[in-house]
Amino acid sequence: MSNSVKPSGNVSVLCNDPEITVVPPNFPADTSKLRIEKTAITRISSNNFHYLNSLEFLWMSFNSLNSLNVDSFRGLSNLDELRLDGNALTSFPWESLTDMPNLRLLDLHNNKISAVPAEATVFIQNVTYLDLSSNSLTTVPADVLSMWLSVKPPQETDSSKLILEDIPHGFSKIRIENCHLTELPQGSFSKVSALEFLWLNFNEITLMSIKSLEGLARLTELRLQGNKLTSVPWTAFQDTPKLKILDLKHNRLDVLPEHALRHLPVLTYLDLSFNQLSIISKDVFINWPLYQAADKAWGKEGLVSNVVLALHDNPWMCDCRLKGFVEFVRTISAPIILMNSYLTCSGPASKADKFFHEIQLKTCMKPVASAPEANITLPLGANATLTCLVKARPGPTIQWMYSLKIKRGFADVNTMQYNSMLGFLLTATETHIDEETVTSRLVIPSLHLADGGLYTCMANNFIGNSSASIMVNIPSFNSSAPQPPPVPMLSSDENAHIDIRIAKQTVYGITLEWYAVTDNPAETWFTIRFGKYDSAKKETIYISPGINSYSVSDLLPVTKYEVCVSLKNHPPRDGQCIVFVTGSDISELEQRERLIHIIVIVCAMVLAVPAGMYACTTDARFSCGERCMNLWKKRRRYGQNLQGTERQGTFDSLQANSEEGLCKDSEEKPMKRGEAEERPKGGSAADLY
Repeated sequence: MSNSVKPSGNVSVLCNDPEITVVPPNFPADTSKLRIEKTAITRISSNNFHYLNSLEFLWMSFNSLNSLNVDSFRGLSNLDELRLDGNALTSFPWESLTDMPNLRLLDLHNNKISAVPAEATVFIQNVTYLDLSSNSLTTVPADVLSMWLSVKPPQETDSSKLILEDIPHGFSKIRIENCHLTELPQGSFSKVSALEFLWLNFNEITLMSIKSLEGLARLTELRLQGNKLTSVPWTAFQDTPKLKILDLKHNRLDVLPEHALRHLPVLTYLDLSFNQLSIISKDVFINWPLYQAADKAWGKEGLVSNVVLALHDNPWMCDCRLKGFVEFVRTISAPIILMNSYLTCSGPASKADKFFHEIQLKTCMKPVASAPEANITLPLGANATLTCLVKARPGPTIQWMYSLKIKRGFADVNTMQYNSMLGFLLTATETHIDEETVTSRLVIPSLHLADGGLYTCMANNFIGNSSASIMVNIPSFNSSAPQPPPVPMLSSDENAHIDIRIAKQTVYGITLEWYAVTDNPAETWFTIRFGKYDSAKKETIYISPGINSYSVSDLLPVTKYEVCVSLKNHPPRDGQCIVFVTGSDISELEQRERLIHIIVIVCAMVLAVPAGMYACTTDARFSCGERCMNLWKKRRRYGQNLQGTERQGTFDSLQANSEEGLCKDSEEKPMKRGEAEERPKGGSAADLY
């Protein structure tokens, strides 16, 4: 303990021995200021200070206090300031304040206080400074402060919005820091009309009501550093005409409206650093009444006080949209002062990490789209690349649109998204040639007839939009005409065997599946030829690599169809076609109960054909066909008596007995997958019907 001194008749005592564990006795009775700091004292008993009637300042900061009782401060009737910050207190005996009627300052910050009772209001009527920051508070009754919100309110009560009514009206400064506040509702401090300083730093405030500052006409300083605000209701500052200091650093603000500063005419300090601002207009500051007043009094020294702006450490996007703001920053001079004049660009890539004074920005312009080739003619099966060149500032959003009647997907379903209003919306790859020029390329693998038509490249930014169109022409051919000659040398892919099966059927449709072993499956596309068996003209469908199924709907009943699958644009080879007959049109009840009947004709090749159709390969022997026809007639005659599994039979149940049950006299052996086929050119399946 240091020696007592007695300046002007008053005694000040300082104790800061870290080995002291209890409050020392026998301080001079006329001590007016006592500082006991950085000791190991854990408690204050009722007889420690009762004799110090002249004590005005008691500082017991950064000790190990964890326990206080109602009589801990008995006898301190003249005490004006009590500091207990930096201890381990979990509660405070508010009733003890009755022994300190003249107390004006109570500092309890940086403790472990978890609750404040409602009756505390009765005992703090004369306190003008109360610091409860950096504690473990999760809720505060409505009678203690004008607002207290909790990020973790008790589950049994909703303490997230407690508006207090009995706060002492004489409070001029309130600090609520590190206390998990989440919201500032309407009239949060409206009862504290004398409030001048409001510090709400390092909470978790995400929302401010437009009337959250209502009644604070005397407020001069508002600090909201280290919260989670993404926006601020700038019109709320109509209620704080005297506000001089506004600290919003370390929040998440990403927008600064053009008239944000309209209601801050006397502001001298604005801190927006360490936020998420990327684009703002120079008009934010041009419309600021304080800036306009400063501009008028520019040459009159002393008429306008300095104004400090902090705008650094934001992710500024230095494109044409920031041009006005960059120019404003370059012209700033007294009385407006930038706290850090070296503002840095975060993007685009060409300007990243450059200072504002190092860059030159151009005026924004709406997109101008063009197509190097506006009319393209390509053969079936060719790969098409459509190119669109777009110039714009800032960079545009580019989309490709193709109005298509038939919806068909590529192998990569992500390359096409369907929109019923516009047709197909397609995505493409983009390459940036320079800051304002983008090339968009749409690749269509293996052109189909359905791919022909008008493609539109649409580009837009916040100024406007533009488009360019490309016509894709694909010469068609009549499938009844001779097919183009195949390439001289067939690759192993083109000579590969294809397994075909009807995998699924509905009442009036089928789903065809095929399997082929090829060397380059990612580049192998297929051709489907489909139509009535006796029709000379078949519909031709081109299927992109990676797709191995195709569905046909709206088939006619009791109609014979032929469907063939071949590699690329080659004509179908033996074994690559299926001939089937649809069943008769049945009643609505039967449609619900069963699928169409199928009789499968399997002789030379085993085919997977589901129940509901009559199918043959083009290699079926005539005698086998006769047997199938007889079976078909019997099945038609007794079809209504068929039950259960007989009606639901599929190819999976036929494979094991098809040769035994349908064509026992067939001596042909089934072909192994992958082998090339050599079959006699016997009777066509058409002869069966």
